[in-house]
Amino acid sequence: MVNWEQKLNEVEQKIREKEAEIVSAEDAEYDAENEKDKQKLQRQILLSSELDGYSVRVFEPNQTYRIKVMFEKDHDIDMAFSSSELTQELVNLDFNIRVPHNPWRVEDDLTLVDVPSGLMWFLGIFNKYNTKRLENSRRLIVSLMLHTALSVVDNHKLCIDEETNLEVIKETTRESKEVTIKYHGMLDFVVGHSPTRGVIAKDVSLLAVEVKAASTFEDGFKQALAQAATSLVIREEAKRGMDESGGPVYFILSDGKRWIFAELAYDEDQIVSQYSAEFSIHFDLEEFEKSVQKVFSIVVKTIKLSQAASPRVSKTSEDIAEMLSLVTVA
Repeated sequence: MVNWEQKLNEVEQKIREKEAEIVSAEDAEYDAENEKDKQKLQRQILLSSELDGYSVRVFEPNQTYRIKVMFEKDHDIDMAFSSSELTQELVNLDFNIRVPHNPWRVEDDLTLVDVPSGLMWFLGIFNKYNTKRLENSRRLIVSLMLHTALSVVDNHKLCIDEETNLEVIKETTRESKEVTIKYHGMLDFVVGHSPTRGVIAKDVSLLAVEVKAASTFEDGFKQALAQAATSLVIREEAKRGMDESGGPVYFILSDGKRWIFAELAYDEDQIVSQYSAEFSIHFDLEEFEKSVQKVFSIVVKTIKLSQAASPRVSKTSEDIAEMLSLVTVA
């Protein structure tokens, strides 16, 4: 016999469960809509304005706006190393540089260094088959000379870095007015102790700047001078160099054929900058090998000078090990 009361109770239970599912689905849909609205609000950009007391403007999503943002600068004049406004006179003025009348005779007491056969062979092949017209060609010559010269210098932990950024803010006087100038830009090659990009800017003791074309060799000089002066100021602030004075700092200016060497150092509050005569690699003459050896030897000498002028401030692993060996464990 069928128990109708039990059947009725089962039907009512299923109805209640179905209603609960419908309510749950409606709640979920409602929550989803609320979440969309919440995300939409989060995507809105609130921009505060101090102009005449106006407070907030709301920017809607999926709209295009043009916004001009003004940053408060910490300097009056921006001077990139590559700027067309840069001149040697301005660099001398801003960094208080004095240039002696007599050139720096870096070739005096020069010890001629045997050029590794691999470098001489490559330069010979390069000279025979390459026009040396493009920037990459000239950069390759400078790079090979630097790396090979570093390989024949004894007892060092120097390394070469490329495209290193330097910047410094300098107080100076222009047109009887006190101003602050930011010198900044990338350096083609630097030699320093630290392979860490964040540290090497304070560690630069030798800069090498290759020139893009023979016609811009003279223009490259003002750029190299500004870079070396910037490096000297950074090193002085970090208490690097001889007697923590920042210097000397050396730079090499070259287009692969023509080479000039320079030294910058502090003399009290003034920077003294000495420049060498111009040396050349005679690619198309019988004196090719002799000229390579002379330039290579001066590069080696300049690296050694920069090495002596830049004793390490940080402790090496050997120094730390020696210090630890002196500690007595109780």
